[in-house]
Amino acid sequence: MSEQHKPSERAPAGAHPPAEPSVRETLQSLVLAFVLAFVFRAFVVEAFTIPTGSMAPTLLGRHVTVRDVSCGQEFTVNRPGSDSAFVLSEPVTVVGPMTRGEITLPAGTRIEPGDRVLVEKFLYYFQEPRRWDVVVFKYPEEPRQNFIKRLVGLPGEKVWIIDGNIYVRPGEKGKGEDEGWRIARKTDRSDGVAVQNAVWQAVYHSRYRPVEADDSWRAPWKVVEGAWRTRGVGDEKVLEDEQGYELTTGDRGVLRFDYEGWFASPSEHGPGMYPYNQTMRQGWADQPIEDVRLAGTVTAGGAGLELELVTASRLDDAGSGAWDVGVRIDAEGQATLWREAEGGGKRVTVAGPVEVGAFEEGKARRVELWLVDQQALVWVDGEARLRWTYDLPIGVLHDRPGPAMRPARTEIRMKGAAARLREVDLDRDLYYGGTMTDSPDVVARGGLSKFEDQRQGKPVTIGKDLFFCLGDNSPDSHDGRFWQQIDPWVEVRSGKAREELVGLVPRNLLVGRAFFVYWPAPRAVKEGGLAIIPDFGRMRAIH
Repeated sequence: MSEQHKPSERAPAGAHPPAEPSVRETLQSLVLAFVLAFVFRAFVVEAFTIPTGSMAPTLLGRHVTVRDVSCGQEFTVNRPGSDSAFVLSEPVTVVGPMTRGEITLPAGTRIEPGDRVLVEKFLYYFQEPRRWDVVVFKYPEEPRQNFIKRLVGLPGEKVWIIDGNIYVRPGEKGKGEDEGWRIARKTDRSDGVAVQNAVWQAVYHSRYRPVEADDSWRAPWKVVEGAWRTRGVGDEKVLEDEQGYELTTGDRGVLRFDYEGWFASPSEHGPGMYPYNQTMRQGWADQPIEDVRLAGTVTAGGAGLELELVTASRLDDAGSGAWDVGVRIDAEGQATLWREAEGGGKRVTVAGPVEVGAFEEGKARRVELWLVDQQALVWVDGEARLRWTYDLPIGVLHDRPGPAMRPARTEIRMKGAAARLREVDLDRDLYYGGTMTDSPDVVARGGLSKFEDQRQGKPVTIGKDLFFCLGDNSPDSHDGRFWQQIDPWVEVRSGKAREELVGLVPRNLLVGRAFFVYWPAPRAVKEGGLAIIPDFGRMRAIH
């Protein structure tokens, strides 16, 4: 007899059939599920939606995604119009950050919601908050609002924003004002490289060259020396190779980034420092560039290639001079990090040499030079190979003029063999401005503003169980630099006087650390259609 037709066995004496769940048991299960969900939300992980662009481009608030069809770049701009609008009510013109071409967004273009993030709420029960964490907290002026910013100052510290960087020192009484200061480097953390990579912002990436560039297009990399593949446009030579550049002989070749030409206003919309902000009141918000990342993929056309990546910064002088810093990889594959000595002309080795392997014909290699937070780092094929740090006295930082708007030079130098450059990237670091205006009457909390010979602004002093937080979108972030009021409830709960709290976040207002973007703005099924497809490519860890 087949198994499916086998007679049922008799139940043993005293056995009863399983009872159906009662209504009471079902309700108990539902209540338990809700309780567990609320406990999980209250103490473990909670989801939040980013409403504004104060943390852009790390995290996006309500925004419009723009595609520059001339080069394939996709970028975002802060939402124009009212906070309640779902689509643009009228056309808006923006400028492509890489091509500088005008792009018109028609009326009806969808305004996308902000990133949705997951926040660890239990973490700070077991460990102290760390500098550079992205934290969610209750806004001290209106505790019913949640804010998200980057934590830059810790309890017991003094923090000073000078020339776009964060400087800290212990706040003990009796310590001289010029003692104990140090720059807060993002790479000081164990995961600091990920933090630094998260906040680089593009100046120019060569892969976004217009596909059909006409004679009006000028790549910002200019030929200084050597036989590069170029085409003639009037009386000048313009680099021709698509998405990169080719040195056609083994003679010395030098490319220099034309900052002034690149940041000259391409239209009424202004230069391109913060393209995300170009539809808002801060516009493109031009700010100094001093800390940069220069990277390129190099393919040698033969043996014997030598490569140098070079940029310039103020290294140790109280004046306005800038000295070159560079990495050289010689024909034998030895990498050396060097700096220009004061007075110019002479080089001083600051790190290396280290063996990284000679360039081989036809083999692509990625080389990067970082000059950021008073340190230089060299990466070869994704591996950190050289590092040099220097620390400037706070007196020098205070007394010297403000930074130049652009580095004195950023160059790529090659010789010894023909070679091709691809994916040439120039990025800049965060620049924390001391003010949101150029007026010397408006000085941000904790920021040192420099107007000619005037110096305005003192460090912010952070008391016990207090934190200082800033937004990555420095020119358009309402953060600890500018808060003026404290809700009375916050004063009572913190047990501190109002003057101790202004601009700071008490520990008991911290909600947790944001760690993952789980639901970026979804994609539309078709052009102009309903946006329901998750954008899996933009799901990411938050650093």
